[in-house]
Amino acid sequence: MTDPERIGSGRKLLAEGPAAFVDEHMSAAQPDGKDWLTALEAEDRTRWGCIRRLSRTDPAQTRR
Repeated sequence: MTDPERIGSGRKLLAEGPAAFVDEHMSAAQPDGKDWLTALEAEDRTRWGCIRRLSRTDPAQTRR
């Protein structure tokens, strides 16, 4: 297995591991029942003026 394959495998495990936990808690933290990922996208759009599509399976997003 090459290093990039190991890194990809690790990122996949990182994304799958806490995804359900993060989704449950982030959803509960939304006061109006909105999708938490959509709320983060809107916050980024307001703050940075750009539209970014975020992913529930990206470990960087689940750590925000």
